[in-house]
Amino acid sequence: MAEKALPAIDDQLAQQIGAFKNLEELKNKIRTDLSQAKRAKAEEKNKIEFLDRVSEKITLDLPTVLIEAEVNKMIEEFKNSLIYEGLDYETYLKSLNKTEAELKNEFRPEAEKRIKYAMILEAIADANDIMVSETEIESALKNEMIKRDQTSQIDSQDLRSYIKGRLRYDKVFKFLMN
Repeated sequence: MAEKALPAIDDQLAQQIGAFKNLEELKNKIRTDLSQAKRAKAEEKNKIEFLDRVSEKITLDLPTVLIEAEVNKMIEEFKNSLIYEGLDYETYLKSLNKTEAELKNEFRPEAEKRIKYAMILEAIADANDIMVSETEIESALKNEMIKRDQTSQIDSQDLRSYIKGRLRYDKVFKFLMN
């Protein structure tokens, strides 16, 4: 078996990988990205822990129709992630020896948790008049387009709604941290 020759880890490699002047600049970018990812992961963990603590203290009767809608949304998100990975949903289910109904049942507790979290965050936002402006939404949409490296306009109401919710929830957490 022939060994594959790996390129030298040097300035030339850094320049080939991206817009880096040298290897040190590439290393600094990697360090910064890893540090930001670690910080974001810790922040997300703190948010979830907060929501878990609050949700343990309240009882909500969640409408079945709301739970089913969230489960269906999760199934669609799952299908999209499989497509991104180059996998077929039906083939995936067969490989697990599961039906869609079984998968939906597995998703149900997480769907209930998501709904409860959203209701908590909405209640806090409403009680404290936390809103998101159209300018903020448009800016976030543009940033999302750049991040996805797309130049076409997105007029998907789903994406707009998702971004508006995410921005509002981010503001709620900033409000809570102060």
